[in-house]
Amino acid sequence: KCDEVWAVSATSGQVLKEYGYPGEPVVMTNGTALRETSGKAIREAEERFGLGNSPVMLFVGQINWKKNILRILEAAALLKEEDPGFKLVLAGFGQDEKEIRKKAESLHLGSQLIMTGMITDTGVLDALYARARLFVFPSLYDTFSLVIREAAAMGTPSVVVCGSCAAENIQDGYNGFLCEDDSRSVFQVMS
Repeated sequence: KCDEVWAVSATSGQVLKEYGYPGEPVVMTNGTALRETSGKAIREAEERFGLGNSPVMLFVGQINWKKNILRILEAAALLKEEDPGFKLVLAGFGQDEKEIRKKAESLHLGSQLIMTGMITDTGVLDALYARARLFVFPSLYDTFSLVIREAAAMGTPSVVVCGSCAAENIQDGYNGFLCEDDSRSVFQVMS
């Protein structure tokens, strides 16, 4: 009983059709405000989270296994063997925080891992996006990933899994990087 049905991605529109929607959904992607951050804000984030001059790999979202965080941790463990001088920042909170921290410890990522908890200050989050070398988001769960747009607004390319909803607008090597749903593939992009 609607004039139009909107979906945030072509893939989520396809899911609607699989659920039985007979029409053609209109794809209306999410956007984000173009914001700026300052060198001062970035330096404050570096100090607050102990980033120093290290390259930063950033994830922002729910700290849940369903976000494919295991791929990030395993890729980071491979990266540590090659170059241990990076920081892996997981910003957010979720039901699997303890288990994710435990898995990171078992992979000997203690000196690389920074779990920030929930960040409600957009300025702090923008500074982390701007400071990161890569935004690593291998989620297969999301229908559209606003965080990828937020990272792009701060000039940070994303690493996403080929064929995922998050990858719909990524051109490999142009506005982000594509990888397979495999820890070694994520690592190869991160290194």
